[in-house]
Order: sequence, then structure tokens, then C-alpha cells
Amino acid sequence: MKKPVGYIYSACEFLTIELIQRIEEAHKEYKAVGVGVYSDEFFLNQNGRNPIKSYNDRSKLVKALKGVDFVFKVDSENEIKEFPMEMDESTKIDFPKPYHVAYAPGTYDLFHEGHLEHLREVKAVCDILIVGVNSDELVWKNKKKKTKISEDERCNIIAKLDFVDYSFIIRKNLKSYETQQCTKLSGKPVDVIFFGSDLRNVDVHNDTNIPILFTERDPLLMQIRSSTYYRKILEKLSH
Repeated sequence: MKKPVGYIYSACEFLTIELIQRIEEAHKEYKAVGVGVYSDEFFLNQNGRNPIKSYNDRSKLVKALKGVDFVFKVDSENEIKEFPMEMDESTKIDFPKPYHVAYAPGTYDLFHEGHLEHLREVKAVCDILIVGVNSDELVWKNKKKKTKISEDERCNIIAKLDFVDYSFIIRKNLKSYETQQCTKLSGKPVDVIFFGSDLRNVDVHNDTNIPILFTERDPLLMQIRSSTYYRKILEKLSH
């Protein structure tokens, strides 16, 4: 018989496959699993530097993972408490959604709160959310950049978000190919394709008649909430 509640403690600076595996392993032993996310002060004490992301941002990302029943703050090594369940209800909607199947392609490297907000906004207007993750080869071809996280890990992280219905790795730069993959997964045609507003003036290789819409991204927030920003910080820390 499973024990009632298990706890995992982590800095959770970025979502990782290791964290996801720990959550999955914990569920084999416990009915519910809570993740203790280090406070900003405790992170500094443990790592000798401030976290790249605030506690609030880190905890939001962890809450979005499948298998996480609640999240709580950890302020010290010796702090082990019983915490109430806090289920995230932010994706619930009581009226019919305008789209049945929405597709949201992207790279999703160093998955962050900007990605999370974008995908939650898409899920709020659709019944089925499918996310395409650009392959490492495609990212290099399009941006001449190497990702920090491999394509398999990025796709696995997306798949573990509790509001994402399907995910797959994008191998070709054509929306006809991508939407065909979506239909294979869900059995339904794609009604709409979503990007963040930062790609509004970028060629997204749409060779279909499927409409493209954009979620709004705050340009100022993007300066401190983007994969490029986090990549630069990690490069500085590695020197």
C-alpha cells in the first residue's frame, strides 16, 4: 500500500529530466508528491550566488509538471513540515473554447516562465494542446545556435506539463509536415497555430491554410525572461 505523501526538495532553477524522474519514482511509493523549492535566500546559502529566477517563477514552473500535487517553500536544510495540498486551477475554463485543437511549435530551450505563460494562454482557448519541439538540427539550421538542453529532454519536459496533451520533435521546417504529425497524434485536424508575439514578423514557413495567432509577450519582460537571456547568464557563470 502506498504511503500518503512524499516530499522532494530541489533548487529547481530549471526544469530537468532528473527532477521529473524523481517525481515519477516518488509516485511509485506515495499517493501524493510535494516539491519543496528552495527560497531565494536558501538558494544563495547553498550555492553562493543568487538564483537566476525568483522563487515565485521557479515554483510556477514546478507546479505545471504532471505528478506534482503541491509546491512549498524551503528556507533551511532542517525544515520538514506538513503542507496543505495546493492544486493549480488556473487552466480550468467553464465555457466552450473557441478552438478544438491548437498547435504551439517552438524550441523551448531552458524552459522558463515565459514559455509557461505562452502555453497556458494557448490551452485556455483550446480543448487539445499539441506542442512541437524544434530538433537540435533544426535549431542550428534556423538560428546557428546549439541548444543547452537536448531535443529529447526538451520534448520530455514539455510532455510532463499537466495541461499539454501531446508533444513531438519537429524534423522539418514546414507547417504542413508539422500539422500532419499533430493529426497523427490526436486524430483531429489542427484548427489554429500559436506563436509568441516576438515572432510576429518572422517567416514561420506556413504552407497551410491554418490561421496563425500570437500570444502577447511583453518586450521588457522578454529581456529577463527568455532562453537567450538565461543562456548568457549560464555562460557567464561557467567562466
